[in-house]
Amino acid sequence: MKALIYKDLISIKNALLLQFVIIVGLGVYFYKENQLVLIPLFFILVPVILLGMVFGIDNQYSTNKYLISSGISRKKIVVSRYMIILFMSLFAIGLSFVVGFDKNPLTKEIPMLLILSSLFFITSIVGVVELPLMYKFGAEKARLIFVILYFIVFAFFSTVSSNKERLLEYINKGLSMDKTILTLLIFVTTIIIHLLSIFSSIKIFENKEL
Repeated sequence: MKALIYKDLISIKNALLLQFVIIVGLGVYFYKENQLVLIPLFFILVPVILLGMVFGIDNQYSTNKYLISSGISRKKIVVSRYMIILFMSLFAIGLSFVVGFDKNPLTKEIPMLLILSSLFFITSIVGVVELPLMYKFGAEKARLIFVILYFIVFAFFSTVSSNKERLLEYINKGLSMDKTILTLLIFVTTIIIHLLSIFSSIKIFENKEL
């Protein structure tokens, strides 16, 4: 498993470096605009972009055929891709606290566990929904879905930025629920979606001819 993850990270090392430069640039911009709270939202699409690159490289060099012929199970190959989503989500959560996400007026009154469960959901959900589609339709056809997601997410960024008061109102309504129940609800929902996604991807990949 470690070797598979390392292989994927090495294959996209240039993309990771570019993502780091983009993150720094966005951080400077959001800081000047006093919008650091939006930084975690950038990571909604990062796993999808990186996974698309991994799929493209694997298809170009028929990597999966080689891995399977060497005795590596298809299940391990699939799970290793989900590790990329998990790593990027954890990185996004860590960065969110570095930039003071939990001290922002929109979030500083929210319990820590609720913030963590919400960030985990936000930064991983698009990737785990998209990954079975990649296995089903391939990287080429999935690019169309990427484009649609880009427009949706950037439109969401714009909406959040221009309607912070309304967002705060929705947050306050959500927080009127028992915070422990709300935290568990978000976390359990996220885990269920992850498990369903992993199961679907494994089934699709096991039945796919390479």
